[in-house]
Amino acid sequence: MKKRLLLITFVIIFAFGAQSGFLGTSFVRGFMDGWNSYEEAPMEHVMFLDIHLTPEVSGSTVGELINEKTGEVMPANIRSATVNVAPDTPFQTYQTISAFLLVGAIILIAVYFLKIIIAVNRSVVFDWINVKRIRYMGVGLLGVFVLDFGNFIYSKTLVDQLIEIEGYRTIGNESFSFLYFILGLSAFLIAEVFAIGLRLREEQELTI
Repeated sequence: MKKRLLLITFVIIFAFGAQSGFLGTSFVRGFMDGWNSYEEAPMEHVMFLDIHLTPEVSGSTVGELINEKTGEVMPANIRSATVNVAPDTPFQTYQTISAFLLVGAIILIAVYFLKIIIAVNRSVVFDWINVKRIRYMGVGLLGVFVLDFGNFIYSKTLVDQLIEIEGYRTIGNESFSFLYFILGLSAFLIAEVFAIGLRLREEQELTI
């Protein structure tokens, strides 16, 4: 049983780490790009902004690419690009703060997850301390979702104000995922199920 628990734990940690890495990349890259742009060209005061493009007409091709091997001009759609725009200090500040908060939330989730695994490994399962730990994990997961959603909305608003490309609809960031929102609510649901079970056990112990 403990071997299965350890195996499942390692798989969950790997999956969570991969997903968190993908999410954190956009925040950290935004922070580092802004820092590097200032270091390399402090007088120009530019900001790197990732944009993601969708053709206005579905199935159509708007741009062209040249195949250097054949010299052939191929119709193509550009899906993403990084552009230099005038700096937006509030957005840069938000990205910087979000990057630090994101790291903190991920550490919080990982720490409490490991504490739960250690407790279960010691046969401490249905305990109020585990209920609190699961709730803290839920808070961390919802926090990650809020940061991701805020970055998406802020970036989209900024791109809508600054950029318009013929033949394309533009958004400022990749579409965010509801994964962390669902996981956060699931954590609170599991914590509530544990809490109900503990209350029932305490009531039964009092009646005996």
